[in-house]
Amino acid sequence: MQINNKPIHLEVKYNENYYNKQEFNDFFENNNIKYISEDIKGKSLYLINNTVSQTKLRDSGFIIKRDVSKANVIVISDYYKLKSNYSYLTKSEVGIHTRYNIEHFFNTYNQYNNYILDTELYKYLYKYDGNQELFIQCSDLLKSRQEDNIRIAMEFMSNANWETNEIYLQELFNLYWFDCIRRNNYKDSISFKGFLNSLSFPYMSLRLNEANDYRELCTKQEHHEWLYNKYIEEFQEELDFLFVKHKIKLDKIEFSIDKTIF
Repeated sequence: MQINNKPIHLEVKYNENYYNKQEFNDFFENNNIKYISEDIKGKSLYLINNTVSQTKLRDSGFIIKRDVSKANVIVISDYYKLKSNYSYLTKSEVGIHTRYNIEHFFNTYNQYNNYILDTELYKYLYKYDGNQELFIQCSDLLKSRQEDNIRIAMEFMSNANWETNEIYLQELFNLYWFDCIRRNNYKDSISFKGFLNSLSFPYMSLRLNEANDYRELCTKQEHHEWLYNKYIEEFQEELDFLFVKHKIKLDKIEFSIDKTIF
């Protein structure tokens, strides 16, 4: 029998907890988990999952509690997004890795009204402003291909607030994820893994190959100008090639930055 619509735990195998898929989906789609909306800076936290660096949290003024009843805020992961879709699962099952302490959450969720997602904590941990200047600094470090420099760049990336300048963060992943970032051991740290989990874009499959791919990321005049400068030489080379190819002499041409967003 289900209590408070809690999905029935079926079994543990392959290091995953298994649930009925329909029950699992219904729980997260129909239950109103009571999240905190106010500022929680300096509050005491209880971490159900070890997905955010406790050292960083303490350095940012938070207090870590080992007793859930004594914490101002309970930190959980977005379990619905973490559910597995592996080929060995049947259509009626869903799994979630045991490192995410979801059973603890299921057993206590109806007792508290002070939850927050671990990804929401990062805005309280940022030390730097993620801007064009930091982007250039990180890019230079990553471009060096030196392990220590790459680690420093990754620390800058994960400790900066890129909210209003996501175009630069995506460009760093676009240019350096495959041959640089993913090969560095710092990628497996709690701090950087938590940062990756907080990202809203598919950093592992990101492909920004031409100017038009950046269109929706340009939210400021600065972004438009950065993108224009990134591609203007390529545009002029292609234009010159067309004039030669078609035996045309340039008499007059006018163009400007396209600021439209789809």
